[in-house]
Amino acid sequence: MSKIEDSISDIEHFTIKGASVAKFYPVPAYRTMGDTDIVIHRDDRGEVDKKLKGLGLECVSSYEDREWQYNYNNIEFELHDHLVYSESVNVDVQEKYFNDFWKHVHNNELDWNFHFLFLIFHLRKHFMNSGIGIRHFLDIAVLCSRGPKFDWTWIEAELKKLGLWSFAERVFALNEYWFDVAPPIEIDAMPEEFYSSATELVLKNGVFGFDNEENRDNAAVNNVRAEGNSKGSMLKLAMRKLFPSYKVLITVPHYAYLRKRPFLLPVVWGHRMFRSIANRRVLKNMKSVVETSFVDQKTIKRREEVYREWGL
Repeated sequence: MSKIEDSISDIEHFTIKGASVAKFYPVPAYRTMGDTDIVIHRDDRGEVDKKLKGLGLECVSSYEDREWQYNYNNIEFELHDHLVYSESVNVDVQEKYFNDFWKHVHNNELDWNFHFLFLIFHLRKHFMNSGIGIRHFLDIAVLCSRGPKFDWTWIEAELKKLGLWSFAERVFALNEYWFDVAPPIEIDAMPEEFYSSATELVLKNGVFGFDNEENRDNAAVNNVRAEGNSKGSMLKLAMRKLFPSYKVLITVPHYAYLRKRPFLLPVVWGHRMFRSIANRRVLKNMKSVVETSFVDQKTIKRREEVYREWGL
């Protein structure tokens, strides 16, 4: 990692999440990572790409409006120019707040108070999408017990302003319950039943959090909540998944030829169907569309109850 950072030292950047948090663990290697996230300015993408490829990194995917992914000896790196990308679970004020991050960067390091806020937000995102694992909580616990000096008064005020305070209280409470790490800020007492239900939910998601049947329901509920829960809204959502928009498809490397040629959109839809047939994925893809577009009222109600229990 130091070799990569040295190669782009003349370009403003910073690492975020795992690669930055690891140094506070008693043994940094214990903090396993699926990838390393590096944040840069959009205008610097070309120059950074050239430097990384010069080190032998292979760009395995690039998305116009999202991250660039690289691989080096089976180690994954991601380049970002945003901290938050548009998703159905986002709250506008939070998305705007966390994407205004460069004023918090000094000497290629993100201010740790802001970084901590982002980790809470990121944990919330995982909770509402593919699920949170125990590692997400460990990062918060390690920072609270072994991290840099935080301005907890400022952090509490910002969490409340962003509508993240109730969720953060649950995170702090669980870290005290599991790891005996005292909350750094005074929090309200949690009902005893919360600890048992939350422990069961998180342990089911493993170390990292992963897609399981319950979390696929979560994704469907998130989409439906954003669109409305009528059958008509669910059908519109399914149609958008079957026939994605120009803006969505130009981010997919397979369909790069669509860029600046919106009139080719029907051709790309046909191309997608042909690829599904050729790869024998038609039934799997159709099943996924149905599972993530149509959910019953019982599932929606159950998920809403979980959100309330977690302060969301």
